Amino acid sequence: MRTLASLSVLLLATTAAAQPPVVNPARFAALNVGNRWEYTVADTLDGTARPLTYSVATVDGETDIGGNRYVVVTYQTFDAASAATSPRYTCAYSPTLGPAPAGATTLPDYDCNRQVALPPTLPFAPTTITPGATVEIGAQSVPVDSLLSFGNQSSGSGGQYSAYVYRYATGIGFVSLRSWGAGHVTAQGQSTFKNRTALSFARIGGVAYGASVVASETELSAAAFRLLTAPNPSAGPVRIATTGATGRVTVDVFDALGRRVDGGTVQGDAAFTFRASAAGIYVVRVTDEAGHVATQRVVRR
Repeated sequence: MRTLASLSVLLLATTAAAQPPVVNPARFAALNVGNRWEYTVADTLDGTARPLTYSVATVDGETDIGGNRYVVVTYQTFDAASAATSPRYTCAYSPTLGPAPAGATTLPDYDCNRQVALPPTLPFAPTTITPGATVEIGAQSVPVDSLLSFGNQSSGSGGQYSAYVYRYATGIGFVSLRSWGAGHVTAQGQSTFKNRTALSFARIGGVAYGASVVASETELSAAAFRLLTAPNPSAGPVRIATTGATGRVTVDVFDALGRRVDGGTVQGDAAFTFRASAAGIYVVRVTDEAGHVATQRVVRR
């Protein structure tokens, strides 16, 4: 069990730079449409990793606000024991500008306080950058160009304290969080609370790392909900339909640059026709009223 003194040494070692380095937060993000991150939050107090919650973040599109590009990120958490879900939050975010200004977007459930997969904006807390690092995503070791680490600690009344250490990897984004305290300390100065948030799965640019935990343990999308596109590939219109949908279905079509180029809503499993104006690869995303989501690539010749 880690003492308060040893924790201070750890944080000093992690944040030893006298002056925070100049950091471009966009290097430590992978905010492109279709990318996905899954995290496991575990209680590690007794030396084991007992899962508490799972969370998933996806980049679903992009939007222009005030002449600046913001990506649209959806975030949701799941209880590890019961598979109960939290509300789905949607956020417009820029790695250099931070969250979109309040009132500047009409996105539902607008909440940018969720920092999953999103780098903090400058200035950073005291920071270390490790070049040529390796990060663990699930059970897979993944080499990265550099690893950004930063942390802090604070004290409260009655000897209470809290501390954290964040890590972000270039081209991947947020990979882990270690936290201590935030509650009680024994007479010997030992924390009685400690947990860890770790990246267990990521899909970056179509490449998968680790193993999907959320999909298998919480059934993120109902097994019956399916997206069908035909013909695909196509030289003409593409019929987009679903099976097993609940209520109205929202259809969004994005081009290779992540721009929404078509879409609409249909009732249940009714079909939507996509007529692309240019050849290329498109991403179709459908969402029903129960929150089930499915995506598929469409090739327009």
